[in-house]
Amino acid sequence: YHYLSQPIPNPLSYYFHFLPPKFHAFSQWSHFFIELFFPFLFFVPISSLRILSAFGLIGFHTMIWISGNYGFFSLNNVALAFALIPDQISCNYL
Repeated sequence: YHYLSQPIPNPLSYYFHFLPPKFHAFSQWSHFFIELFFPFLFFVPISSLRILSAFGLIGFHTMIWISGNYGFFSLNNVALAFALIPDQISCNYL
């Protein structure tokens, strides 16, 4: 019901609506886990945990962007998550 009742559902929302209930349960619990625990990893002095939280949030908000239309909400969060990746890592991939 959530995917079809968004402010402006995108064309893929229809297909996400008909996915199995196990997918919906997994996405709900992963949403709770990522949104509740990953932000605390932003402040951990271990850089590998910050990188894990950055890529977790980037993947999470990419799925939100694919399955729904929330304007620039997901893009803003992805841009902020890139700040958690150290320069040594991000410069090696450019």
